Amino acid sequence: MGKGVIKTTGMPQVSPIVQGAINLSLPLTSYLFGTIEDSSAPQGTPIPFIQPFGQQMGIGNRDKVNFETVTINGLTIANGVRLLAKGTIVSINAGNDGGILFDKAMQMNIPFYHPYAQQAGLVAPAPGTATSGTLVNYETVIDPVAGPTAIALVII
Repeated sequence: MGKGVIKTTGMPQVSPIVQGAINLSLPLTSYLFGTIEDSSAPQGTPIPFIQPFGQQMGIGNRDKVNFETVTINGLTIANGVRLLAKGTIVSINAGNDGGILFDKAMQMNIPFYHPYAQQAGLVAPAPGTATSGTLVNYETVIDPVAGPTAIALVII
């Protein structure tokens, strides 16, 4: 698994990723293409990437990501691209077992549940300041009452 930063995103210039390297089963507009600056490579070597529904996942320029790679016809391509931080803590409830976070992909606040939230290191922004809450990664489940809900939070 690699780690890096998204440098560019957009439609490909019909690059080797598209030209026969893979057979796309979704419409071309369903894919996000771009380059990742690989943090483990010398001088942040750029790697082309392709990610189905990447835009819907909230992936954008300058985002930190994890990714897998494959080599096709001698070209290393990143796939399985996912955000390192999917959301930001907005508030922690009085019971200290959850609260609200901002989900980057959905561009909305959703509830989260995490026992002993403050003791686990989760921090909400201070009221009236420009500070940011804790960056987190998590699993999303669909609660029949609350809708999308974050669980199993990991601090980034």
